[in-house]
Amino acid sequence: MIDLNTVDAMIYTPDRWVIVDWGNPGLAIISGWGGSYLYGASWRRSSVITHVQREDDDTFVVKTGSSVYVLRLDGIGYTSMSAGIAEKMKSTGVVVLEDRESIENILNGKIQHD
Repeated sequence: MIDLNTVDAMIYTPDRWVIVDWGNPGLAIISGWGGSYLYGASWRRSSVITHVQREDDDTFVVKTGSSVYVLRLDGIGYTSMSAGIAEKMKSTGVVVLEDRESIENILNGKIQHD
């Protein structure tokens, strides 16, 4: 179980996110933040997803390498920056899961029951 209060990892809570399927090595997260006056927009591709837990009806907590992502289902989608990155990935044949039903099915299927 991932305890956000004691985890020794970077914790990310993106504004928008989708799942990418690299085939082998596996699933990862493309996340985006809209930015602010002082900090510009940014995006990040995670390492491969290694652990998933359902926090509540609207939130998954996902471990990837040395990072943890708190993913709210109402955040599925793109920022202007991450949309361009995802389009480039799609053009190379990477599968990008961007609809809620597909993402929930994939993440629910990866939940480890401790």
